[in-house]
Amino acid sequence: MIQRLGVIAVWLGIIASVVGLVVGFAKLPSGDEAEAGPWLSLIPVGFALMLLGTAITQLGKK
Repeated sequence: MIQRLGVIAVWLGIIASVVGLVVGFAKLPSGDEAEAGPWLSLIPVGFALMLLGTAITQLGKK
């Protein structure tokens, strides 16, 4: 059960990072940093989720 939670957290982190990178950098050339900011802020959240998921997965192993 814990292992599955860790895998889900890793996948959510990957998705959040990729979406943040693609959408955030796509909105940067428009010159509106306020529009790109929230998307770019997903990148560190995604990395934190990936780290959390990896730790949960490793701690869940017996």
